[in-house]
Amino acid sequence: MARRYLSALLCSFGLVAALGTTAEAQLPTVTGDSFTQNVIPGEFVSIDILANTNGTVYSAYVDLTIDQFAVLDPDGIPNYTTAFDAILDVSIEENIVGASIQLAIAVPFGVTGVNLVGQPLVTFDYTVGAFTLFDETVDVLVNDADFDETPAILTDGLVTLVNGYGDVTLSDDVSALDASNILQEVVGLFPAADFTDPAVFDRGDVTGNFAISALDASHVLAHVVAGGFYTFPVQGAPAKQAPSFASSRALSWVESGSGYDLVVSDPSGVLAGQLTLDADASVEITGDYVAANRVDGAVHVAFARADDSSPVLLHIDGVAIAPTIEQAMLNEGLIEVQNIASFSATPLTFALAQNAPNPFNPSTSINFTIPEPGDVMLAIYNMNGQLVRTLVDGTVSAGAHEIVWDARNSSGASVASGAYLYRLVSGDDVQIRRMILAR
Repeated sequence: MARRYLSALLCSFGLVAALGTTAEAQLPTVTGDSFTQNVIPGEFVSIDILANTNGTVYSAYVDLTIDQFAVLDPDGIPNYTTAFDAILDVSIEENIVGASIQLAIAVPFGVTGVNLVGQPLVTFDYTVGAFTLFDETVDVLVNDADFDETPAILTDGLVTLVNGYGDVTLSDDVSALDASNILQEVVGLFPAADFTDPAVFDRGDVTGNFAISALDASHVLAHVVAGGFYTFPVQGAPAKQAPSFASSRALSWVESGSGYDLVVSDPSGVLAGQLTLDADASVEITGDYVAANRVDGAVHVAFARADDSSPVLLHIDGVAIAPTIEQAMLNEGLIEVQNIASFSATPLTFALAQNAPNPFNPSTSINFTIPEPGDVMLAIYNMNGQLVRTLVDGTVSAGAHEIVWDARNSSGASVASGAYLYRLVSGDDVQIRRMILAR
């Protein structure tokens, strides 16, 4: 749309002669919006085109380019409002094609115009589209503008859309507090975040399964640990689930201090869980990120973690004996839990877990449990059966243990890439597993 179209439009209203000149006045300005907003797909973002003019104006013309890569609308044309909308019979002509927007506005002859001082000339409302990157930018380019045929000083804008998934507290930041609110919601503690609000619910459901669970909290923690450079499953990242070599896990209570640790037979991949315990309300349950609430005679527990190396999931105090686990779910049910109906103070068994990470470089953690104190040997061998290094050789207390191997042999030299075996021996019990060093 050429500016001469606007001149013709104004002449048709008999305005040009009446407007006079503003050559000696300060030039008007038009500025594209610049801000950062925390959003998720489906939410709305409003982009203002701000204006400052000298007194009342009767006509306006603006030529814009608003990059729509991250903002979409069903019909391709954004909804918009202008500062002139309240004027009866105002003429607004538009030419909107994709990111290109041209508007010409004229007030009828004899009608008072609009004083544009620090207010939006026009506001565009967009629906946020699906994006999988950590943030998106929307260029707001002001190509041309005038008021009463006086050219304006132009300033472009830039809108940054930041991933809002995980931000259930609506603080414009994803933090461990958001994970805590999710866990509280899971156990019915009525957190500060209002999950009855669809916007809050959608931000919390980062696994995209239309439910709020402890696994959502775990992903939020992973996002925090990664410094924000983390893609949630709802954005297209693969869902975390049980590794193929261990489709089910066993849970056991192990005496620790004045209470009990809840230990998983293989911790790798176990990031979250929800439990129902037959326990008194006076019990104290602790862990990295744990929420508990007594409902209908049972204690409901939810936990989340970003690191899956430790076999200890949580600790409970205030009980004479370990409580019965009436229900258990790990990773939203993606990891099967063995014998849910019969959990109680099960004696700890001899077990050697798969190392994590695997493959690894430069180090990996090896977890094992033994049911009673005794002599233990944990050693690394190459695929020819030659001893590479002994990690443990001596008396070890009952319970869960974690050993880190730094991929060095007994002489302190780095070993080559490839497959290795690690062997745990305690009395007559022996277990062997395989791991991969990838330098």
